[in-house]
Amino acid sequence: MDRLLPRIYELKGNLLQLGYHSFELRLIIKESLGDSTPEEASPEEQENLIISLENYVKFAERCHKI
Repeated sequence: MDRLLPRIYELKGNLLQLGYHSFELRLIIKESLGDSTPEEASPEEQENLIISLENYVKFAERCHKI
């Protein structure tokens, strides 16, 4: 298994717990990877996806504090 995939799965789980829906996660991933899945993406693409997901988590956490 790719070393970055567990972090991607963790972040997706965090977003689901913060109130995002599965279809929203699919759109976030599509925005970052196009038609590729995280499993098909290159390590560089996976790293970019992780950065994107981390930013969404930070945003959602700030929203929950308000």
